[in-house]
Amino acid sequence: MPIKVTFLHAFTWTILALITFSHCHPLCDNPSLPLERSNWKLLELNNSGVEPEIEYGNSGLKESFGLRLQFEMSGNGDSECPKIYNENLNPVIEFSIYAAQDFDQTHPAGALLNDYFVVRRINTLSKLPEYKAISTTIDIFNKFYVSYVEVDYILVHPPEYLGAYQFNVKLRFSNSESTTVSSRLFTLK
Repeated sequence: MPIKVTFLHAFTWTILALITFSHCHPLCDNPSLPLERSNWKLLELNNSGVEPEIEYGNSGLKESFGLRLQFEMSGNGDSECPKIYNENLNPVIEFSIYAAQDFDQTHPAGALLNDYFVVRRINTLSKLPEYKAISTTIDIFNKFYVSYVEVDYILVHPPEYLGAYQFNVKLRFSNSESTTVSSRLFTLK
């Protein structure tokens, strides 16, 4: 008999909790809004220290070069759902890095350089940096509950030819539109 009473109490409390909390956060049957990305910037990094830093000069060492992509995200429309429950209706499906100049013999101007860069991310548990392939990190651009994004791309294969480079980052979205962001002309030495 005590087991039945305990079960009945637990069941009753569960139902009450569901009713109470459903008023705090309305149930979201169709949690989706268009996601707008704006204020794009592509900055050069110096990765020779503990943390990558923005390089304000016009040149840097090819062994410690990186790029930082910055942009803002906002939901466009009305939704009763908290941001974390919303779905991005137009996610990024492809990310590409190019150089406007010849990089090496196998990567002429305009060739894809994704395999020459890695994404630097901080592990949420250990708080230590991790380096991952670009193809595994597209989710960064599709999180609805983040309003400002900075992503660091570290060059792991320096160019064969030294000189001035301009890098372009292209993002393609599920609706077939794309955005291209360009760095300034920067000398790798």
